Amino acid sequence: NPEDMLLVEKLISQIGYKKYLTGYSENYYRLYHYHMPYERTDKYGRQFFCEIHWALSLPSPNIILFPDIWKNASMQKVNDMSVLCLSPEGMFFSLITQLRRHNRPFSLRYICDIYRLIKLYGSRIDWGYIIKESKRNRLKSTAYLALYSVKEILGMPVSEEILTSLNPGLIR
Repeated sequence: NPEDMLLVEKLISQIGYKKYLTGYSENYYRLYHYHMPYERTDKYGRQFFCEIHWALSLPSPNIILFPDIWKNASMQKVNDMSVLCLSPEGMFFSLITQLRRHNRPFSLRYICDIYRLIKLYGSRIDWGYIIKESKRNRLKSTAYLALYSVKEILGMPVSEEILTSLNPGLIR
């Protein structure tokens, strides 16, 4: 909601971030996106980018609902600050919704991030939850493409059982 975004903007500006609108208006981001981009430059000239999301994706063509996504989040320490971070499953869904939106032409960026996610969390990922929510939210094809690409392009072992469960079929 708008009050939360005002608080977020106040807090993120305290650590040096400014809106990074790339020529668009704030209203454009509110209407056609689901995040507000920010950037900061450190004393060494390195740029850091951050997106504050109010949703995982745009509501069309289907509204994507993950009712448990924040329930499974955990507090993590980042530079002496406590930050609420998504679970590995939440991060997976965040990445595949980005992949679905920005995969024209084919982008390895999200595939590499999914590879790193699987490498980092491995057997702790709840694949049953991912399969169930992918089907419920009509993300089965995207999840399959992501995992198939991670396996074939980057050599990450992905269970055939998982791929079979997400396989969208020959026509898709």
